[in-house]
Amino acid sequence: MVETCLFPWNKDTLPTAEDMFTLFHLNPEMHNNPFFDDKEPDSEEEDDEDEESEEGRGHVIWNTLGTSYSVDLKKANTFFDWFKPIFSTMVRIVIGSGAMNPVPCFILAKLSPGWVGGVLTSLALT
Repeated sequence: MVETCLFPWNKDTLPTAEDMFTLFHLNPEMHNNPFFDDKEPDSEEEDDEDEESEEGRGHVIWNTLGTSYSVDLKKANTFFDWFKPIFSTMVRIVIGSGAMNPVPCFILAKLSPGWVGGVLTSLALT
């Protein structure tokens, strides 16, 4: 499952897990132990080295949008080459890890002044 999300955001920083709890009125049981990752993707030099790798590169190797199905890495890398500049400053927020499985995962970036958006997907933790 991959859904898109877009919402108004007037702060200078990207949302935190606590912001998402409030914004989406998430059940309090989902508030424990959120995972928050705002690291920059791998550098271009590292991406070029892995271009022909079976594991992919950049966002692909994170397995953020991975599935149990066979993935065409050339198409995936083309998509993520387009995706990377848009999400060059991004945050991943995984919530509900103590309460459910799979867990919701937000991948968010500032898309324009006053707006944050991205994808909502899920991660299986087993």
